[in-house]
Amino acid sequence: MPKNIVTPADRKPAPRAPEAQHTPHSTEAGFDPRPWLEARIAQLQHEIDDALGDAAQVSEDLGHHGDSGDASVADDQSTTDFADARRDLEELHACEAALQRLDEGHYGRCVDCGHVIRRLRLQAQPFVARCLACQERVEQRRLGTA
Repeated sequence: MPKNIVTPADRKPAPRAPEAQHTPHSTEAGFDPRPWLEARIAQLQHEIDDALGDAAQVSEDLGHHGDSGDASVADDQSTTDFADARRDLEELHACEAALQRLDEGHYGRCVDCGHVIRRLRLQAQPFVARCLACQERVEQRRLGTA
């Protein structure tokens, strides 16, 4: 089996979402998500680099001394590494967009309808861009059930 394979159990847990508290930088949401978002961005960048580096290392190792069984395992691991990196990249972009909304004074408002996003939703996922109703509509359209 190829070396340097990172499993989901090896990854660090995401930083905890911010507690609701008023600070000089509080938003309509009632808390300052900036420290959490910045920490999460740094963590995601590291995880993306690791996943892509692992995939490249598996491919390189396989090219030097692998058989068809190793190739199959390596292909599965590379697919997983790329899927992890893609998921992390999507979350990274969402965190960066949340920082931009924070800077522009729009953080905590749905990008579709403009309503205030519930505080508990923002505390659970500080990078969300939509209220629950609008997010459900987006997901229904994506699944073709709307």
